[in-house]
Amino acid sequence: MRLHTPLPLHISGAPARPLRDAALVGGGKRAEHYEIAAYTTLVAMANALDRRDAADRLQEILSQEIATDKKLDGLAKQLLPLANRDAED
Repeated sequence: MRLHTPLPLHISGAPARPLRDAALVGGGKRAEHYEIAAYTTLVAMANALDRRDAADRLQEILSQEIATDKKLDGLAKQLLPLANRDAED
């Protein structure tokens, strides 16, 4: 049983290029989305338990995760056209 799927050889064996970087950004976005889901749930739980101190701190972390996801969006928007151009060469 595999715990993960390896990247195709043409990505993992390639020198750092826009396609590889775009794949790494995609993996980072996946991780951020899991973290956003987790912190969203934790904020709701802390609020339900009337733990305002915990909810406030968790909300700060959630905001950081959302900001990181947006930064990754910006990187993806820059890398994908470059990756497409490399694929055409």
